Amino acid sequence: MTDKLASQLRDVPLFSGLSDAQRVKLAGSASMRSYAQGVEIFSVGEPADSFLLVLSGAVKVYLLSADGREQILHLAHSGDLIAEGAVFAQGTYPAGAMATHSADVAHFYRDRLVELLREDPELSLGMIAGLSRRLRQFVVTIEDLSLRDITTRLARFLSGTATDGVCTLPGTKTQLAAQLGTVLEPLSRAFRRLKQSGMIQERNGIVRILDEEALRTIVEGL
Repeated sequence: MTDKLASQLRDVPLFSGLSDAQRVKLAGSASMRSYAQGVEIFSVGEPADSFLLVLSGAVKVYLLSADGREQILHLAHSGDLIAEGAVFAQGTYPAGAMATHSADVAHFYRDRLVELLREDPELSLGMIAGLSRRLRQFVVTIEDLSLRDITTRLARFLSGTATDGVCTLPGTKTQLAAQLGTVLEPLSRAFRRLKQSGMIQERNGIVRILDEEALRTIVEGL
């Protein structure tokens, strides 16, 4: 199991700069857990004692507004990290995390990680760049929520996640709406606008981009 996890760490940006021996050490310090769909992994305000690597399934990182509306900050799939910033800050979890599908997760506990970093300081240098990339991703998310309308946010999401012009939606449209900072009805209208303008086709959660240039124009605000 340790060797398999060490191999998976190679594809995680935070750990991609580490040596094979360092990844094996890191994998050996992890604790494996399985969570059924709908199970809370951690709640907002709890002490941040570990960060997570999703090995299979899906996990949502979310907040609830004062009126009970859910805002999905990140929908994590295999290979994605959760809460690494909170752990290094020795704080509390600023959001909750829940398995949206049955999920296998590796927990990396802060106390064990600190021991490894003391034994091998080069580990920390190899991880700083990855943390910086994650911070930039959250800055982009905040900018989207505060400055862009839902059609622009949807266009940006589709452009950024499509491979060869095809995007598979991560979960339900309700979950996507929460991830984009809205609710289902405005998201459905945004989908209709993009379909009616001939930019996309969408069926059963599969979106095909028909006019990349026009979609890019929306994203860039031109």
